[in-house]
Amino acid sequence: MHFLRGLPVRWTRLTGSQSLCQRRALHANVVDTLRERNFIHSVTNDDIASRLQAPVGVYCGVDPTADSLHLGNMVALMGLLHFHLAGHQALPLVGNATGMIGDPSGRSSERVALGQSTLARNVAGIETQLERFFRRGTEYAIQRMPSLDLDLLKPVRILHNAD
Repeated sequence: MHFLRGLPVRWTRLTGSQSLCQRRALHANVVDTLRERNFIHSVTNDDIASRLQAPVGVYCGVDPTADSLHLGNMVALMGLLHFHLAGHQALPLVGNATGMIGDPSGRSSERVALGQSTLARNVAGIETQLERFFRRGTEYAIQRMPSLDLDLLKPVRILHNAD
């Protein structure tokens, strides 16, 4: 599924009477942006910033064990949105194959398998939310940085691990 186009890598810092959100800039390197916004506390290898000088594909997986995303998905998806805004290929992944076996979080019993109709409903609901999240997140960035060149956007592609 394709929608949206990516934003340019280079942004300028705004000054003056603009809001804090408007004064913050996205850096040429997404790692610097994520550090400034306290998304990253530490990394296992300082080489990560240099590896992200050129666009790469980045994915974030969510399991469709419910018909909606939950708050726990938000931080990871916000990070993926920042990669998208920095010109990388954002790939939200809906784990419909893993979703068939249920949610293992802290349970001592067997996972409950989802039926095909429940799984299909959950996947459809989450896909709709992911589309809306990336569309609105991009619109929000455009409103605060009107000089963005939308021709540089890469399409956000929602993937499924059962495909």
